[in-house]
Amino acid sequence: MNKKKALGLRIRELRKSKNYTQEQLAELINVEPNTISNMECGRNYPNFATLEKTLDVLGSNFLEVFNFEHFNDKNTLKNKLIDFINNADEKEIAFLYKAVVSLNEFKN
Repeated sequence: MNKKKALGLRIRELRKSKNYTQEQLAELINVEPNTISNMECGRNYPNFATLEKTLDVLGSNFLEVFNFEHFNDKNTLKNKLIDFINNADEKEIAFLYKAVVSLNEFKN
């Protein structure tokens, strides 16, 4: 996935976590709704000022918005998890195990 598309998906994810529509977000940052749509679809990068306003409204920051590794394909994510497990200490393994068990119970 290209970075423009990943950035757009991440912005969409953050917007939806705040329960904003594209129109509401556009109004809050003083841009046209199609600006949000183009940004989220990966057609256009936002300019710096628009991105800064967007992050302020969404209560986010630059590090968080550019963290889109979770959009990687399944095999890449599995390999990263395996690498993490192979390099983890006992305490990290125990924490990860608890998290996975909790996630599995939440699913059911």
